[in-house]
Amino acid sequence: MNLQIPTDIRLVGYDGTNFIQNYHPELTTIMQPITDIVTMMIDLLLKRIDDPDCQLEKKLCFAR
Repeated sequence: MNLQIPTDIRLVGYDGTNFIQNYHPELTTIMQPITDIVTMMIDLLLKRIDDPDCQLEKKLCFAR
């Protein structure tokens, strides 16, 4: 396709791994809060196990 990065097209990576953070030339990356996401998902799972009828989209279900 004869495209040049970054002249013709921009490249963005996800997760901000150590390899990408130290890669040269620098690559724009989006770091995701994986630990926070996992913690939230475990909390939601435990709430659902404890109360299968809990409506997860309601704020009461998210209260800690």
